[in-house]
Amino acid sequence: MRPGTVSVEDAVGAIPAILAALRRAGFRVGTSQGIAAAELVRDYAALKGSDVLDLDEAVFIISSSLAVARGAEEAEGIIRSTLSEAASAATMEERARRIEEEIWGALRRAGLRPGDRVSKRSIARRGRGRRRERMAIYVDLKSVGVIHGPPGAERVAGARDIRSLALRLALEGYESLEDAARSLRPRLAGDDLVYYASAGGLRSSEELARLSTRKLVELGRHAASRGDRGLLKAVGEELARRAREGARLSGEAFRIARAAGSLSPADEAALAARGSRLDPTVMDVDELASVASRLPPEEAARLLAKALREMKREEDALRLLSNVDTSLLWDVGRTPLKGVNLEALRAAVEAARGLREALAFLETGEAGHADMARYLASRARERLQALRGYPGRGALDPASVEAVAGLAEALVDLGEGPADAEGLAEALAALDPGLAIRVLRGLYRTGTPPLRDASVRAAERLLERLASTAGLRLLPRKVVVPARPGRVDVRLSAYRMLRMAPDPLRFRRRLASKDVTLVLDVSGSMAKYSVWALAIAMAFSSHVRDLVLFSSSPRLLKGPLKPTVLAEALLSTSFSGLTDIAGALEAAGQARSKRVVAVTDLKQTVAGDVAAALEALLARGFRVVFIAPPSFDAAEKARVEALGARVRVAYKPEDAAREVLRVLRR
Repeated sequence: MRPGTVSVEDAVGAIPAILAALRRAGFRVGTSQGIAAAELVRDYAALKGSDVLDLDEAVFIISSSLAVARGAEEAEGIIRSTLSEAASAATMEERARRIEEEIWGALRRAGLRPGDRVSKRSIARRGRGRRRERMAIYVDLKSVGVIHGPPGAERVAGARDIRSLALRLALEGYESLEDAARSLRPRLAGDDLVYYASAGGLRSSEELARLSTRKLVELGRHAASRGDRGLLKAVGEELARRAREGARLSGEAFRIARAAGSLSPADEAALAARGSRLDPTVMDVDELASVASRLPPEEAARLLAKALREMKREEDALRLLSNVDTSLLWDVGRTPLKGVNLEALRAAVEAARGLREALAFLETGEAGHADMARYLASRARERLQALRGYPGRGALDPASVEAVAGLAEALVDLGEGPADAEGLAEALAALDPGLAIRVLRGLYRTGTPPLRDASVRAAERLLERLASTAGLRLLPRKVVVPARPGRVDVRLSAYRMLRMAPDPLRFRRRLASKDVTLVLDVSGSMAKYSVWALAIAMAFSSHVRDLVLFSSSPRLLKGPLKPTVLAEALLSTSFSGLTDIAGALEAAGQARSKRVVAVTDLKQTVAGDVAAALEALLARGFRVVFIAPPSFDAAEKARVEALGARVRVAYKPEDAAREVLRVLRR
């Protein structure tokens, strides 16, 4: 029955309870009136030609028959509640009866009877045909409790137990056996879930989302061993989803998600940065080196030190060290290396520590860091002389160790000597862009005026180099069109002539691009992506009309934005503090361009409503595009998209630059 209805038999059966309830409330009603009400209910149903009445109809008929003169509303309330309880009890009984019938049907299809002993193996081997169906039935019945007992001594419940079990499931609100099994299945042991997966189950994202990470790993292990690509992909995508939402993955979970192709390089780097347990005995050493190469230097150094501590075999350590950069080894202590390999590693570690001290000297200007950098570089060279002829590779290559030691000394010389923008840019070009910018920011903050000017010019060159090496300079500035005006594209036209294409001439003309306002999140978590964004602004400086930098509060820089202005903005920003996206959008409303590109992770950490600020901008005719890193806030992303803004996820600088280019061309 649908809600708000009652069957004729249930209404008639509830009349004695209605009479008793009315008498307790002080109403005078007789048994003859109850009999008349029952007859009237039956006659009305026969006239209507239905066995089911609306609840309002039944209340009206019974209250009219009882002719309660005083307190009519109170009496109707008592009648209505009593009928509702009767209908609810009837619905529950009907649901219990349906679930019980479904259980008996499932037992028949699996060839089982009450009290039978049963096991996974016997179910899989029983008879011919419908093997997967029997396996799925076994798991469903076990999840609801029809099959129970410890492994090796499982039995089907008795007939009386099946009836009471169906009633309990109905009382808990389940509509069917399938509904109950779907809800209770995640409580099963991992081997039962693997058995169900072998029957073709657990393929949907909804089912997998209910499982714990440990059970997902068991399923992934099973899928990998059986070559079940469909299940492996489904498990990998669920693990990757949890990782993007901030969960920590064990080494095996990481390996399963990576084998399924569900983790992007940015996902891998983010997992390692959060300290996921990347066990080298489970994770391939080459994969570990690949992840370390995409991390910021400080995080990469910690990850490598941890990996080398946990390794048991010298061969694994040597393979890892042959694939990483020498400059990332300053945190390395205990390792499985021995003999000449250990001495080579000590030389590499001392060179890396010398480089770290040189960078600290450039940032702070303290002479103690300079002295320590020179001392460590000389110690590394002394060890290299004792290892003459050592055929190391990667981080243990003597040439690499010598280069890092030389870089440390060169940086100290630059810090102690006259300001030289060219030399500073060349020396820092060998470092990670984020680390190089951090050093230049320290020089800009603590250096003399000539050194500040040199650091600005060096930052400008580094941003230009980043824009070029990241492929931003290769993005199209012109569009190919089949008609004039424009210069003839000689190469494409000649190619079309050779292919005998109709109308072979093609012309190039400049993009009809428009200006944008760049809104840049410079809070602590966005340092890497903000450097990308400023490199993009450098590449498109003629089109970025205004720049809004924000963390706890926004700062609006009016254009024109020359490369020097962008470099100074980069070096004068601390990349720290909280995030006020709402305030930044309000500041963007004061800019001159109504095309807004905001680079942020959408994590509002101060008081303010992002949706309200965005809605106000859109109402004024602004177009807003958010470019977010993979660590974005999914709930906030859904909110801003619902309002009409676009959100694009950027895994590398080219992704962000292409989104800016799309905005310019629209």
